[in-house]
Amino acid sequence: MTGTSQQPSESNGIEEENVWDDSSSFAVQEDCLPDGRSFQAEMWGEAGFTFLTYRFPVQGLEQYSKSQVVDYLETQGIPIDPEKFPVDRIQLLPNHKNSDLLELTLTIGESDD
Repeated sequence: MTGTSQQPSESNGIEEENVWDDSSSFAVQEDCLPDGRSFQAEMWGEAGFTFLTYRFPVQGLEQYSKSQVVDYLETQGIPIDPEKFPVDRIQLLPNHKNSDLLELTLTIGESDD
């Protein structure tokens, strides 16, 4: 991704926030996909787990299944390895504050505890 990297804040209309008391945002990057769709990638952690969440506008993807959204992101240059991230382990939800956004979350690390 070649976009801007920043500390967590509100920027470019995509707001992220610390929803859970023990979660921490490590890095946030914003960019545009080749088709012009804006997106935000946030690496964050909670309770010994590390997550990567992509936030992007839902427009045009309303009827897509989780698998179709993953395929779309891959065609736009965001590879999601099916060996590491099977579709049944990927979380795809509307953004809790803005229903015009989707959030796709991958669990990328677990504590050894």
